[in-house]
Amino acid sequence: MWLGLALTTRKPRRKIEPSSHILAVDSRGAFAYGSHVAVVPTVGNRLSSGRSMLTHVDILAELEAEYPRSSGQGTPDGVFLLARLKDEALSMPDPTPYIFLPDCHVVTKLGAKRFPRVTSDEDQVAALERLLQLVLRLRVKDPTLVFWQLGDLVDLWRVGEIGENVGKRMTQFIKDRSTLVTLLNDLCPGGLKTRVLAGNHDLDLRVYDWKLPLEQLIPSAGSKAHALVLHGHQLDPVEALPQDMKEFFARGATEKVPPAALTMLAATNPHWKPQPVDAPLPQKPDEDWKFFHADLTAQNPLPLTQDSVNVLDHAPVDDPAKRFLDVLSSPGAKVSADLPSQTFFSDAAFKADGYGSKGRDVRLAVIGHTHRPRIVRGHRAAGKPFVMMDCGAWIGVGFLSRTMDRPIRKSQIGVKVGNDLRIYQLGYRAAV
Repeated sequence: MWLGLALTTRKPRRKIEPSSHILAVDSRGAFAYGSHVAVVPTVGNRLSSGRSMLTHVDILAELEAEYPRSSGQGTPDGVFLLARLKDEALSMPDPTPYIFLPDCHVVTKLGAKRFPRVTSDEDQVAALERLLQLVLRLRVKDPTLVFWQLGDLVDLWRVGEIGENVGKRMTQFIKDRSTLVTLLNDLCPGGLKTRVLAGNHDLDLRVYDWKLPLEQLIPSAGSKAHALVLHGHQLDPVEALPQDMKEFFARGATEKVPPAALTMLAATNPHWKPQPVDAPLPQKPDEDWKFFHADLTAQNPLPLTQDSVNVLDHAPVDDPAKRFLDVLSSPGAKVSADLPSQTFFSDAAFKADGYGSKGRDVRLAVIGHTHRPRIVRGHRAAGKPFVMMDCGAWIGVGFLSRTMDRPIRKSQIGVKVGNDLRIYQLGYRAAV
């Protein structure tokens, strides 16, 4: 939360017997059962079995089957395109399909009641499990499909009590969320550390049994370009504050506490009864960039006729005061600050340039953290093309567009196939 693959030619291997659990999937499209590794050979975008690798068309068809569009004049529903960028300048022709799941903020069942709206309640967890089951079915159709969870899967700040160690907190979490954890293990058969990142709210999972990494480079077969996946808190100046301080304020500002009598008269009145108080839903935004996709309509929820849909072109801002605050999280000289709609782009570009000194040409950063779905296009140093894909969130409330303006639950994912990036909202579930 914002506080705010190269294929190599190999000799044929002996046949591997089917198993109910794939134990590893690597960036080349290899998968393993036990200690045996099988490389899934591809020719173009076809598997050796003759089946094609999943394309955007295939993935979208499966999403629409799972989240069908509503008929008639009632409440809209279905799959909504929040942003799309298809750009050969990314130089990532590798047809391997990727699905990115952003922040989920799942807690224990008790925690969901104590911290409503800022953590996933039972309905949101059920929706998440439904999505993971769909991704598993896609994996059966194409074993090369790569799933990434971008951090803040667990909101450890709101699990258990302040001062408890991560082991104690996770014991109750796993007990309450066993179905979710099982699905994730099936999707990450090489261990969660291979496909789940640590975010600022679950940073301690780096040292817990899961050993989650902070970021990962993804190569692209047939190109020197790389994508960088990370949660995004690394780009946030607020994260320079001590962890204990952030947890304290995050809990105190969002916990739902039992109503109490506020006056002596009320406290001594035998007829006084506590009245539940719920936080109000957010108000409709007054600026277009605060919608998921301001121009989207129920009549055309998937405007895919253009290669660039709802893409923000980075506009540097010469603001020395803001730049001074920004460099607290990105040591070194930054050339610009960012507009509010483009937050963290210059930080991500600066980080990508750091990989350049190691011989890595990072053209794309995939993040979560802000809970704001968007694609920002611009340049790194020396004019090199660079894109930041913020996949939004699977937690919280927002507004889809100017015409579809009810507050709804965020259920967003990012999808990448080759040089084509997309962010979807799945469903139109009313916020409560």
